[in-house]
Amino acid sequence: MLKQIIVQEHARTQVSNGAKQLCKILEETYGPNGKKILQERSNGELMITNSSAAIMQEMKLADLFMDVGVQLTREAIMNTAMLAGDGSTLTAVLIHDMLQSAEKLMTAGIHPILLRRELRTCASFCCKQLTSLAENVEVKEQFEELLFRCCKHKEIAAYVQQSFWEVGFDGTILVKEDKYQDYITLSISDGFKINQGPITPAFLKKNYQEEDELILQHPYVLI
Repeated sequence: MLKQIIVQEHARTQVSNGAKQLCKILEETYGPNGKKILQERSNGELMITNSSAAIMQEMKLADLFMDVGVQLTREAIMNTAMLAGDGSTLTAVLIHDMLQSAEKLMTAGIHPILLRRELRTCASFCCKQLTSLAENVEVKEQFEELLFRCCKHKEIAAYVQQSFWEVGFDGTILVKEDKYQDYITLSISDGFKINQGPITPAFLKKNYQEEDELILQHPYVLI
């Protein structure tokens, strides 16, 4: 089987073009007034969404080298979302601008390793500055306004704000869509719930086929 190999400027351009293509699509969904994207899924269905996660999940380019750029960008965006909880689209906007600037510098003769080192230094400085400028949200109305900007639904924002104030910022909040109800409900439970019953016959005694009995001797439960 023939293998296609590209190197140096051509390889860098192809990978960069793939990353830029994904970033340009995500840029359209940025902010409260962001647009929705019509995209074809892998199963052939069409979906209309402005969710960065959904767009990235279904994004795949025909050109293998450009698709490498998409995968690298997707990994960077997912890492940001995992650490910060949000900021997927903003990360795509920053990546797009950084790629354009990096190409100009490398064309001018700047070594990529040196450029990477300087980027890390700048990133560390920016993080310290943002941390010093950050303000804690202590007023309920202000927090609800921030939630409304994220979900664009006043009632959902009010419920989520109430949930945060009940369980605290270290608690766990789960939002689910109910296809059988048209109204919003809020349920708060204390403690940790473990689903009862064995999940595999290995937890049962040897003759579990004859006696459906679960025996645990001095078990340790980690919560």
